[in-house]
Amino acid sequence: MLLSLSVDISNGAQMPVILAIREPNLRRLINEDALGDIMLSDYLERLKAGEEKSVLVNEMPGASIEKLLRQRIEFLQQHQAFGALDEFLAESQTEAGFDFNQYLERFWGIFRILAQTFADRDIYRYCNFNLREILIHYFRLISRILANPEEEYSASKLIAGEELVSRTKLRHYFYKWLVCGEGTIPPSEGGLLNIYRFPPLRFRALDLRILEFLYNWEVRHADDRLRLGRVASEFKRFGVTAEVLREHLTRLAQHQGRRELGLVWLDRHGKTTIASDTVVELLPAGRYFVKSVSTSREYAFWNALMVDLDQDIVGRRFTLSETYKDEFKLDVVYRFAEGVLLPELAKEKEYIDSDLVTPRDWDGSNWAYFRRCFSMDGHLYYYRLLNSVMKTIPHSSIPLAQKSHYNGKYDKLRTRFEEFEYL
Repeated sequence: MLLSLSVDISNGAQMPVILAIREPNLRRLINEDALGDIMLSDYLERLKAGEEKSVLVNEMPGASIEKLLRQRIEFLQQHQAFGALDEFLAESQTEAGFDFNQYLERFWGIFRILAQTFADRDIYRYCNFNLREILIHYFRLISRILANPEEEYSASKLIAGEELVSRTKLRHYFYKWLVCGEGTIPPSEGGLLNIYRFPPLRFRALDLRILEFLYNWEVRHADDRLRLGRVASEFKRFGVTAEVLREHLTRLAQHQGRRELGLVWLDRHGKTTIASDTVVELLPAGRYFVKSVSTSREYAFWNALMVDLDQDIVGRRFTLSETYKDEFKLDVVYRFAEGVLLPELAKEKEYIDSDLVTPRDWDGSNWAYFRRCFSMDGHLYYYRLLNSVMKTIPHSSIPLAQKSHYNGKYDKLRTRFEEFEYL
C-alpha cells in the first residue's frame, strides 16, 4: 500500500517529497524501532483512510529544502529558540560585524551557494536522505561558518563574492567538518568512524572490511538480500568470530533508530537481537563513507593524528595553525601511509597467505580471494587513498616545484602499495 502511494505522490511532487518516501525513508514509516518523519507518516495515514482524497497531489506546494529549512527556522525564531545565538552575536557584534538579522541574511546567501555545489549532494547522502537530518546538518554547517569560523575557513575565504566558491577549500573543510564536528579536532568518542583504530585481531581494519564487503555484495548481487549468516560465514574464513562481527555491525548501525545516520542497516523484523536471518544492508551514508570520505586527505590526516599509534607520525610538536597548511597535511598522510599502513598491509598479507580458509571451489591464491572480497573499483583501500590524495596536489596552495616533488614522492609510494595487488 505504501509503495503504491509513493508512486502516486511522486507523480506530482518535487524531489524532496519523493526522497521522503523512497528507501531508506519509507522504512522509517513501517519499522517499529524507528521514529520516522511524523508529518509525512500522518499524511499517509490520512491518505489511506480516505481523508485526503480532496487534495490533488499535483496541487501540493513545492517542498524544497530551502522552504522546509525556512519554515523550521521561522518557527524556532517565533518561539525564541535563538536567544543564546542572538545574545552571542550582540555581544560580539564588533568582532563578528553583523547582528542576528544580518546573520539570517548571510545564512541564506551561503545556503543558496552551497546548494549548488557538491556539498548539497554529499549532505543528502551522509544523512541517508533523511529530510529532518538534512535540515539540521545544513543549519549546523552554515552556522559554524558564520558564527564560529576557523582561521582558514571563514565565509570570506570559502566564498569569494556572490557566486564564486573555492571548491577545493570547501571540500577540505566539508570533510574536516564531518570528521571533527563542532570542534577543531575530532572528538575522542562518538565521532565519525575511525577505520585506523585497528582491533586486536590479526585480520586488521575490520570495520573497513565490512563496509567493503557489503559494497561489493551490492555490486555483484544487486537483487539478492544479504543476511547476517552469509556475512558471518565469509568473515569466519578470515578468523573473525560471529560474536566479534555482530559487535562491529551493531556499532556501524548504532544510529539507525531515531536519527538514521548509521552506515549499515540491520533489518531485525521486530526482534531485539540480530540473528543469522537478519538482513544486512549498506546505507547511502555507508556507500558515501567508504567511497569518498574514508579516502579523502582530510579524513586520513585528522584520524592519523588522533589514533593511538606506537609511533609519533609527526615526529615533533606542532601548532593548530600548521594543520591548515597543505604541505603539513601531505607530509603527515605520507608518513602515516608509509610508516603505518604499509607495514599493516604486509602483516595482513602474511596472515591471509597462511591462515585464510578459501572455498573448496576456489582455484586461486589466498591473497587473490582477499582482493576479490575487499577491492573496490579494482584496487585495495590503500591504493585508493593515495590516488585520492594525489588528486588534491594540483589544487594545493604550494609552489609548482613543490607540487612536482609531492607528486613524485606519492607516486613512488603508491607503486609500493600497488605491488600488493598483483602478488
